[in-house]
Amino acid sequence: MSVKIESSGTLAGVFSKMDAALQASTVTTINRITRNANTVAVRLIAKDAGVKQQSIRGSKKKNLKSLISVRKATKNSPIGSVQSTGKRMGLGRMSAKWDKRKAGASFINKRGVRTVVPGAFIINRAGGKLVLKRIKGAAKVKPQKGRYKDTNIKRQPLVKLKGPSIAKVFSRKYIQKEITLLVKNNWSIELNRAIGVHLRRKF
Repeated sequence: MSVKIESSGTLAGVFSKMDAALQASTVTTINRITRNANTVAVRLIAKDAGVKQQSIRGSKKKNLKSLISVRKATKNSPIGSVQSTGKRMGLGRMSAKWDKRKAGASFINKRGVRTVVPGAFIINRAGGKLVLKRIKGAAKVKPQKGRYKDTNIKRQPLVKLKGPSIAKVFSRKYIQKEITLLVKNNWSIELNRAIGVHLRRKF
């Protein structure tokens, strides 16, 4: 007596399905780990800069753009990435508020201390707060926008006050090390899980 064990269909068809499942599993794994890496990056950058995670992650509800971006992997380009925009964070994202006692705008620095910038002021807009200050000693010019536009009144130009460089914070060794460990520790776990899911779908 014998028991015959074979696959249903041709071997070429079976192997084709397995190859497709492995390819899809790899893309799924990359994207899942990329999302996790983004979560860790946001948490560590926010902690280092002394701000809320929303200030880094952004908010659609508040029309606040993210300061880091995520690139998803695809079948044709199986590469995922998390990268900073290369911009410095405006003080408006650092819990800025008006301080009438010192006639200036204040913000919370990375040490958790509220710091006042005398002469600075805050503009509330859809994309978040802007902290501005006139450039002391600069030649006065006719404003191109605002309440003094199309008038003969000249004002000193404004400068947007900014905080730390997100790219610089993101490049810190301890942050890169934690993300590297995340990839190393989770790759095989996520890949095995994805392979199981995609093989069940194919067969």
